[in-house]
Amino acid sequence: MKPNVLAHVSIQSDLKLLPETIIYIIDILKRKNIYKTSEEYFYLELVLSELVSNAIIHGNKNDKNKTVNITVYLHNNILTFEVTDEGELFNFNPSSKLNPLSECGKGLYLIKQLVDEIIIEKNVHKKVIINKIIKNSDCKSKNFNIA
Repeated sequence: MKPNVLAHVSIQSDLKLLPETIIYIIDILKRKNIYKTSEEYFYLELVLSELVSNAIIHGNKNDKNKTVNITVYLHNNILTFEVTDEGELFNFNPSSKLNPLSECGKGLYLIKQLVDEIIIEKNVHKKVIINKIIKNSDCKSKNFNIA
């Protein structure tokens, strides 16, 4: 079975667009009843905010001529966020220890605490993929339309 695309958004690399983009994506997830509590959506907002702001700031270097793509999938009770930018590849080992007190890496440290898996695809389309297992949910049996 193919993953269901719940949302796909392309935005200009401008931090001013971040809040409305996150609200838009979270609203789609709420309408699909992906989670049951507001706390779970809050954590997803944090994860998405960190991923997209990292892509804008560190990946695209705030270049408004570059875009960030965000795609959200659901497959077998796993919610996947895929974020791509047009920046240079970066060196990050998801299994490495991150220091929340260091100057760099606070966002990735936070993300690592809130998700089940981080995957970095180092290819032409530099992707950061975050997987979050949906617990206590019946959404794997739902058939969603593309948002």
